Parts: sequence; structure tokens; C-alpha cells
Amino acid sequence: MRVTTASMPGKLPTVQTNCELAAKRFRDALQPGQPRIAHNAASLNEIRQHLKDLANQSKRIVVKTGGVDLASAKTLEQLSTSGKITWLLDQSPLTQSWQLTSSRDGVISATLGDVREHADLLWLIGDVEASAPRVKEVLTRNKPDLRVIETSGPLDLDTLASLSLATRNPGTTHAMQSIAELKEAIESAKYFAVVLGDDAFAAEFADAALSLLIQWTWSLNATRRAVALHLDDAATNRAVYRWRTNRSLSNIHDNESGAEALTFRIGESVVDHSHVDVAIGTRDPGTDQANVFVPCSVIGIHETGARIRGDGTVTMPLAKIAESALPSAVAWIESLTQPD
Repeated sequence: MRVTTASMPGKLPTVQTNCELAAKRFRDALQPGQPRIAHNAASLNEIRQHLKDLANQSKRIVVKTGGVDLASAKTLEQLSTSGKITWLLDQSPLTQSWQLTSSRDGVISATLGDVREHADLLWLIGDVEASAPRVKEVLTRNKPDLRVIETSGPLDLDTLASLSLATRNPGTTHAMQSIAELKEAIESAKYFAVVLGDDAFAAEFADAALSLLIQWTWSLNATRRAVALHLDDAATNRAVYRWRTNRSLSNIHDNESGAEALTFRIGESVVDHSHVDVAIGTRDPGTDQANVFVPCSVIGIHETGARIRGDGTVTMPLAKIAESALPSAVAWIESLTQPD
């Protein structure tokens, strides 16, 4: 990514990146939507008063987020632990199953750098690039000998079970062509890496499929290096909450907001498209998704910060590249928990 600042005063910086998702989010952050209440435009002062009124009328504040930066996660954890808000994680069913299954069964995983450096066989299951558009490019760049096999999701449980069984019987053949190709590739690989997209397995079978995948990779390590990797956009949220509370962060699938709660969503929804009272972000989702839209500054664009990478191993610094007079998303939330 390259950032250039024009010489004309007040002109927005130009962000050059070959990641479409990053480019879209930079554009939204540099030119955020206008604040509104219902269908009507509103000033920031009107928004502040309206949110105060809503908070005073509600029994609790519920905040739903996907991934956030390190400082925001710390503030949300403090507000949650002190009982001022209920913090819920918006995550895909597969991500939820991955966390549950790997904590129960263990998992042989690796960093992106390790996979890029050593893997000679890469199996991508599902749309890995939907949430991480450049991950395939990063893992395969300048590696002509790396073999890449891609399988669209969701992969059915029978196919995974058949492949697991086939690789336990070296030298045998399999009638299903896709399994035969993978079996042959795995048998000749020295380092086999499986990378999962959010749609790798159907939600109703995700727990069973991931448990089987984990057991299978454990067995493969008897004769070669085999790892499974799922990139977690909310790795920062999860790590901060565990560090500070020794507990797992609750998610939207296990917690109902309740009729008397004031509900917020920070950023774009991941899988939870339910209506909220207030959306805080750079892009207005529309009145069908939120009664109120509040624009905010963004850590990593308008303020310096840090974030844990999706493989959970590296803390990445986030630079400031532009000015903004808007409060950050968590500053909006925090202001509602302070006494008048």
C-alpha cells in the first residue's frame, strides 16, 4: 500500500492499494456518510443529544462488532467488565465452530509466514479471499513449485471423511477424481497447508467437519508437516478479552439483545444483519439496518493504533494518514456511559 498527500490544502490523501476491499474501506473512511436520525440529516450535536436520550430510556447498551483495533478492544472490554455495556462478537458460524473445536480438540496451525516459506501443497477450501482478498497472492507469490488446489465451499462431510480415509491407505486408488487428485498430492507433499474460508463447510456440519479436519491433520503429521489455518478478523477482540478476563467473548448467536436494550453496531455487519438502533462507522447501512447512523474516525487512518493479524501471531502497527474531527466509534459509546 502507498499513501500520497496532495499539495493542495484540504485535499484528501490518495491511497494506492491492489486490494479491492482495502481500497473500498479507505474511500469510505476518507469520505464518511452523513449523520442522520431516521430519514433526516442531523448535526453531531443533535446526534449526541439523541443518543443520550436513548441511553437514558434503555436498561442496557449492547454493542455488536466484528474486528476492531487493539485500543478499541481494550476500551470495550473495560466497559463490558464494569457492566456498562454488553459486548457481542459478530462472527461467521465457521469462525465460531473453529474457536470451539480447536479449543476442545487442539489444532496444528501455523503463521502465514511459515506457510508461505515452507508449504509445497496448499488446499484452499471455500472463498478464502472474500474476507482476505490478498491471502492467496501472499502465499503463492514467487513460488512456482507450490501446488495449489482450490475447492469451492461448502465441502460436504462425506468427501472430507473419504479423503481422510484414503490418505490413511497409501498406494490405493480412489474412484472420485477430486479425492484422487488430493490424495496423490498429499502423499507427495512435505508440507501440506489447509486454508479455510468462512463458507468452507455448511454451518450445520461445521463442528463435525472441523473436528474431523483437526484429527486428520494430526494423523498426517506422522509422515509430513500438515497444518490447518482459518484467518480470524476478530483476533484482536478475542485476544484482548482473554488476556484481561480469562474468558471467551460472547457472540451474537448465543445472546439476545432484548426489547429494552439500546443496540449499536460498530462497522459493517459480518453475518448479523439484524436491525440495530445505532450504526457507527463510515458507511451508512440505510434505515432498514439502523435507525440512526453516526460517522466516526478510524484507527489506522485518522489515528495511530495496532491490530493483531488474522493468524493471531503478529501485532501490526496502524499509521495515521488523514485528519478527522469525528470521534472514534468507541469514543461515541464511552461518552454514553459517563455521568452527565
